[in-house]
Amino acid sequence: MKKKQITAAIPAVLLVLGLILAGCPQATGGGGGDDPIPPIPDDATAYTVKFEAYSGSPAPAQATIGKGKKVTEPGAMTKTGYRLAGWFKEATFANRWDFDTDTVSANITLYARWVPLQTSISAIESYIEAEVAAGRGGSASNPISIPAEIDFGSEWQDLLDVIAGKDKFVELDLTLCAMGGTEFDPDPTVSTGKDKIVKLVLPDAAQSIPAGTSSDPTFKHFTALTSVAGANIEEIGAYAFSYISSLTSASFPKATSIANNAFVDCTSLTSVSFPAAATLDKNPFSGCTSLSSFKLTGAGALSVIENGKALVQSNKLIAYPSASGTITIGSITSIGNNAFVDCAGLTSVSFPNVGAIGDNAFSRCANLTSVSFPEAISIGRGSFDACSHLASAIFPNVGAIGDNAFNICTGLTSLDISSVTSIGDYAFSNTGTGSLTITMGAEAPTVGDSLFDGVSDSKTVKVQFPSPGGSYDAAWQNEFKDGNEFISLRVEAL
Repeated sequence: MKKKQITAAIPAVLLVLGLILAGCPQATGGGGGDDPIPPIPDDATAYTVKFEAYSGSPAPAQATIGKGKKVTEPGAMTKTGYRLAGWFKEATFANRWDFDTDTVSANITLYARWVPLQTSISAIESYIEAEVAAGRGGSASNPISIPAEIDFGSEWQDLLDVIAGKDKFVELDLTLCAMGGTEFDPDPTVSTGKDKIVKLVLPDAAQSIPAGTSSDPTFKHFTALTSVAGANIEEIGAYAFSYISSLTSASFPKATSIANNAFVDCTSLTSVSFPAAATLDKNPFSGCTSLSSFKLTGAGALSVIENGKALVQSNKLIAYPSASGTITIGSITSIGNNAFVDCAGLTSVSFPNVGAIGDNAFSRCANLTSVSFPEAISIGRGSFDACSHLASAIFPNVGAIGDNAFNICTGLTSLDISSVTSIGDYAFSNTGTGSLTITMGAEAPTVGDSLFDGVSDSKTVKVQFPSPGGSYDAAWQNEFKDGNEFISLRVEAL
């Protein structure tokens, strides 16, 4: 009888214990108290990513990837007689996996697509026909992958003719192509077929890319090119890839010399990779307004700041082509030539420790309204050229102002250059019709020619200086005005 009573009481005891425990504070990862247990974050959910290598070696191991995270691209694989054309989301190779943008939301398998090496022009022609029949090549997003092992020197034109004749988009892997020398010159005078090349891997034998010109860049006519790479390229000449608006990525892991304007105005370029030991001529990336990722390899003088968006050497800012909004950087002591050219989204900059501003540093930053350079002692030629919304600027320690420094600054109304000793030619040319007040030092600076060339009728300029001021006499005023009858000039002591 007692045994039955005890057994019957157990559920009641458990119920009481449950109620007691429910009222107790719960332990948390932060060390107790009344805080509730934090929910498991979404990115704690992990998925399995498998790789079907199809006999490629070494085959990647499967990976566990958090929800919404990117997959690290597997290392290089080889397969005799074939080249890897990428990893795809389906075994039918319908959609390529983009390791830069695609993220994981489920357990997946990625499939390696191997394409056979093509060793002759006739084989390439037949191969393209077969790929077209399989539904590839009709768009730049679904190109035909062609790994070619031909002689670049003697068969390049033949290859372009075949591509043009088939009128299909292709990606070319020329890694194994023979060359008569080490310079890769695609011949900018030839346009045939180049507008169908989406991706290009240069021959391993290629060590340099020759310079082009502003009117004939080396890679002229490559209007669909999105990606270019050269494993052994050491030198990239001026205007090599200039004005290719479709180009998004470039990789040259051994390029130790990159000339000025090599990538000028590649407006879609987002990522570029080269050695930290590379020598850059001025800013090869001016006008690359989408470039947000400088990827440096190895050791060297170059480094990145601003989350990889800005390129620096020691404390000199070399390039920040994607700068926008408000920028404040205290670690920089000088700004290189062309560093911010065409940054239309840039509105305000502050560099408390910069001493020198390079030529054309902020040229054509049309929406720049505010600048702060309390320690700058020199402003280069054309530094603020065409900054049409710049209204006022203070440079209390600047001694030298270069030619055309504020050319086409049509909104400029106030400028403090109270330590200036010299002003270059055309410094305030084409500054419109509005009034401009310039604060100078006690001694009148030397001035160049045609300071106000091209200004419109009724321009009013007031020069003010500490009292007493020296040398602001009639002769200096005539030199400052330089015969420009449109200017109403007033010079007065503060």
